[in-house]
Amino acid sequence: VLKASEALSRFGGDEVFFTQVLEIFAKDIPQTMAELREAGTQEDMSALALQAHRIKGAFAAVGAQICQSLAEALENAAKTSEQDRIISLLGALDQELEKVLTRIRENA
Repeated sequence: VLKASEALSRFGGDEVFFTQVLEIFAKDIPQTMAELREAGTQEDMSALALQAHRIKGAFAAVGAQICQSLAEALENAAKTSEQDRIISLLGALDQELEKVLTRIRENA
């Protein structure tokens, strides 16, 4: 779910700073996901692609590789207006993100 050791190395092994990053991520990602879903609901493909690109980086930063891959697939699906695929990917991303957030809460 989280490749924390790999992500920690991006922060120079500073566990305190990495923990702070995880806390900020856990606090901010629900709003970001809401904006992503809203863009999908509105079928605003350019906004959806942009939001997916943004969260892809956030997922990479915290070591949530599966979420990162799903966000990348979502970005690509938005660029090609694959509505059925977008719906499927949003569902998968929600499920995987819940696992990530659970892991963050367990380790807090």
